[in-house]
Amino acid sequence: MKLSDDLESGRYTNKLIFSILTNNYNQIAIMTEGTDFNAKLKALETATNKIEHFKKSTVVPIASMNAVNIDDEESDCEIKLWLDPTDKTAYYYAETEKVYLNTYSGQMFYSKANEQKIKNILEIDISNFDTSNVTNMEAMFTGMSNLTTLNLSNFDTSKVTSMDAMFGDMSSLIRLDLSNFNTSNVTNMDTMFGGMTNLTSLSISNFDTSKVTDMSRMFSGISNLTTIDLSNFNTSKVTNMSAMFHGTSNLVILDLSNFNTSNVTNIT
Repeated sequence: MKLSDDLESGRYTNKLIFSILTNNYNQIAIMTEGTDFNAKLKALETATNKIEHFKKSTVVPIASMNAVNIDDEESDCEIKLWLDPTDKTAYYYAETEKVYLNTYSGQMFYSKANEQKIKNILEIDISNFDTSNVTNMEAMFTGMSNLTTLNLSNFDTSKVTSMDAMFGDMSSLIRLDLSNFNTSNVTNMDTMFGGMTNLTSLSISNFDTSKVTDMSRMFSGISNLTTIDLSNFNTSKVTNMSAMFHGTSNLVILDLSNFNTSNVTNIT
């Protein structure tokens, strides 16, 4: 250590002061897989208590609500789900503002044709869901036959590869705006809109279908739709177009002049 020449003799002590700066860590809430969420949502219903609404709660559930966990093991914090029978609402709660959906979010609100569970849902608020990591959305809303509106304007679908039967049998939905959807990585659109019998407006002119291989039954049973704009569809990799427009009985305008069917092996 170099000391000054004019430093007086004596005993000196030295103190070393450390300053530590830390970055705030924001906790992340991650939802469980779609099938597990589905099972726990259905388990909330009883013969007398049916779910009609689904939304985020701003307060933690009280003990008497018997809330269940719907968070993934990788989640930093818990996500709770419960049914309030007084307003027929299934609530979920997390400390974070956003909830990241699982990479597999298929079948989240799926209701089989032969079951009554979650069939009475009229409204779902999913505005706090972050879908930026989701790769599979198959049958995500299939069978929600009483839902009349569905706002997906916040959905980030840039990583999704499967939208198989995503909106199947949503028979009460009249309009569906997917103009914000990024479908550049989607390969499977089988039965994506199949059975949407009351649909009269479908906005998909922005769809990037350059990687899609399966479009079978994609629009089957959309019996009230009169026009579909598919002018932007790239079908160069599609191998299956089986029953693609089966049951579209009111369709009066359908221009497929841009369709490339060179790789299609099934078009029955």
